[in-house]
Amino acid sequence: VIEEILKKFKKFGEFYGEYGIHNLTIGGGEPLVRDDLEDIVFMAGHMGFQVRLATNGILIDGKRAKSLKKSGLRFVQVSLDGSCEHTYEKIRGEGTWNQVVSGIKNLKKAGFWVLLHMVLLPGINIDEAPLLLNLAQELGLAGVKFSRPLYEGNVNISYDAGFIGAFVNILKHGQKRHYRRLLFFCDPLAHVLPVYVPNMLKGLWGLATDM
Repeated sequence: VIEEILKKFKKFGEFYGEYGIHNLTIGGGEPLVRDDLEDIVFMAGHMGFQVRLATNGILIDGKRAKSLKKSGLRFVQVSLDGSCEHTYEKIRGEGTWNQVVSGIKNLKKAGFWVLLHMVLLPGINIDEAPLLLNLAQELGLAGVKFSRPLYEGNVNISYDAGFIGAFVNILKHGQKRHYRRLLFFCDPLAHVLPVYVPNMLKGLWGLATDM
């Protein structure tokens, strides 16, 4: 069934004149609960997809990291709801911080490009969001990505929700830390940053605000 779905994806792209490598992100739920995940990654790779995995990282021990690498996977995005143990476990549950950090380290050791992803949540993690840059530097990761919760049918980009301020604080912190890694703002609001705060973008060579 999955093979047929992937074939349909390819045909859909070809219908619009797209050939060659296509990006495929496998997410969830949590994709690592599947025992056949490596088989899916391997199959997709041989069908011309560049596969990326979006996971909470909790289930990645050393053995699983090696088997995922062997399947052809190279890029993993790990969801991190907080920049510290207290905030993260407030959302994910007690004892999960050490699990996810261990998973990230296992991925790094296996040679993956690891990107941390935080959904900004007012009153929960938005104030500490800049500290995620510190963690990426300390663990030697590829970079970080930030987004905000978007509800169905709502792409409001008003400035009064606190998100634009959060993005600016992240940029300021990046400059202060001499951050030299990938920095994605996967959010429609980020389109205004190059105009709104052009000086805050200087020196951040891995910055992308265009989704």
